[in-house]
Amino acid sequence: ATTTAHAQSLHFSVDGSVPFETIASSTEGRILKARVDVLRCKRDWDEYFSAQYGAGGPVFTSLAQPDFCREQVVAVNLGHAGTVGVRPVVLSVAATEVGLWEIVVDATRPQGLAQDVAAIFSPYVAVRMPFGPDNYPAEIAKIREMTANRDESIWKALKGEQMDVAAADQNTTP
Repeated sequence: ATTTAHAQSLHFSVDGSVPFETIASSTEGRILKARVDVLRCKRDWDEYFSAQYGAGGPVFTSLAQPDFCREQVVAVNLGHAGTVGVRPVVLSVAATEVGLWEIVVDATRPQGLAQDVAAIFSPYVAVRMPFGPDNYPAEIAKIREMTANRDESIWKALKGEQMDVAAADQNTTP
């Protein structure tokens, strides 16, 4: 299954991949609807895992909380319909050109389990991914170049000159 989620900040590597680390995976989540959650702060974290396990649940308290100044968490919930015995695994995360992530999840069902049986719980997987200026130096370089273009445009406008900012932005770091 492939799903997309809005990214707060993206870094495109040569192959488009985004580094990630699986921090939780279970067949026994309590969020029964198929959905993707992006956790960007402690409040998001607390709300998501409280819904998943109940406040103070054993898994919730044992997970190491990310540093939300540098990281975010994407959780993929498969829903309970037809997911008996499935333990999802994120195979890859890639940045797309339109500011989304493409998350490839392996949701293979163990042999011998019926596909049409609804699970009592919902399988899910959560991955930690970086974001922010420390993780995206190329993005910061581009923003600085674009800011310099706008600064130059303002100074030219004060002198009565015009500048094509869009054309100047085409020459910034890719």
